[in-house]
Amino acid sequence: MSFEETRETRRISTINQNSVGAPILEAIHAKYNADRVGNDLFIKYDGCAKEAIHRRLANLAEAHNPARYVVNHGICIVRGIERRPDVGVWHTQPTRRQCIKPIIYRCPPRRMGRCNCIKSLFRKNDRANAVNRITHAQQHWIGIEYIGIAIPESIRRNPNPQQASVAVIAQNNISNRPLYAIHWDANNNQIYYPYNWNTHLLLRCGWTL
Repeated sequence: MSFEETRETRRISTINQNSVGAPILEAIHAKYNADRVGNDLFIKYDGCAKEAIHRRLANLAEAHNPARYVVNHGICIVRGIERRPDVGVWHTQPTRRQCIKPIIYRCPPRRMGRCNCIKSLFRKNDRANAVNRITHAQQHWIGIEYIGIAIPESIRRNPNPQQASVAVIAQNNISNRPLYAIHWDANNNQIYYPYNWNTHLLLRCGWTL
């Protein structure tokens, strides 16, 4: 097993898959917070700003439907590739073995119902990495609702927190200024929603962001 590293938001490691089995991959993921694409291991560095948003999104998902299984950075398998969404929402909870050793026991199984995967992102390269991973997953796993949330690098407080929320309006072109959301529709088209204070997005599953 060999590793190559670059000093960016994510370090890229190369794995010789011919000699690496599921138990070794489990050990790698126990050590690193990473996604694997082909022979590349993308090690994630999420700071406090992202992690705070991930926690709040998970709390919102659980409040929307307490029966669903919600985790931050839980591993799921798409055609043998390990994915680690920032927030994962399973409509049917994985088995205990799949929760503990998701690579060896292939979480989620093919019989599992639809789930939601949310990725947060900052800058252009970060967005491209997230979109590429979601595009790959869409080719192999149907019925999953994907959401990308581009967050600003500086967080401000809502000047009118008591104001009623209104539905955010979709636009055809990508916004140049966060905060905005990318929502893949039922046909896997990318729809962009420029967020502002006191706006919300209703997802197909009924969850309001």
